[in-house]
Amino acid sequence: MAVSALDSKALERTIARDLQDIQDMSPNI
Repeated sequence: MAVSALDSKALERTIARDLQDIQDMSPNI
């Protein structure tokens, strides 16, 4: 299962956004 560079970049951005959302919801962490 090969992932193109574009796909991996988009995936990283999505994961980063998810992590940011979690941090915003949990300021105590």
